[in-house]
Amino acid sequence: MNGDSQVSRLICMLSKFFRGNLERRNVSCQLREELEYSQNYLELYKDIYPDRLNIEWNVDERFLDVGIPTYILQPIVENSLVHGMEPMIGTCTIRIRVREQGGCLVISVWDDGGGIAPEKLKQLMDGMGESRHIGIRNVQDRIQMFYGKEYGLSIRSEHHEYTEVRLTLPLKCGS
Repeated sequence: MNGDSQVSRLICMLSKFFRGNLERRNVSCQLREELEYSQNYLELYKDIYPDRLNIEWNVDERFLDVGIPTYILQPIVENSLVHGMEPMIGTCTIRIRVREQGGCLVISVWDDGGGIAPEKLKQLMDGMGESRHIGIRNVQDRIQMFYGKEYGLSIRSEHHEYTEVRLTLPLKCGS
């Protein structure tokens, strides 16, 4: 019976995640909605992998009403889970940070998973337009379609240490 309550809770969380997916029909949303959607996804993972995931949020609340394209954060969070947390032994820390830098809104997702080997990172960045990295490519394309080529996604990584993905968007409060 003990497992039944956990299964029930997971079903409720999954239902909430999918409901959020169905309700998000617009091409843009407020940052707060994108953060909540990603938080629901992370909470689901925390239940599936207890004691394996530490999540740290550092969000400048002044920017919660900024308009951004939908579905640009969750694929990055998912990559941190799949490529950072799942292969490692022990607990993975994922840090999500939202701040202003140089007149831009910067959303970063950092994890202390295995990092990316330099040659693979180069292939990833060079091949961002290739279908192999569809989540990253989709996020990059959507940001640049909305705002232009000067905005988008960048990746920093130290093999065996960390990966940080940054989304850089123009800062338009309340839009």
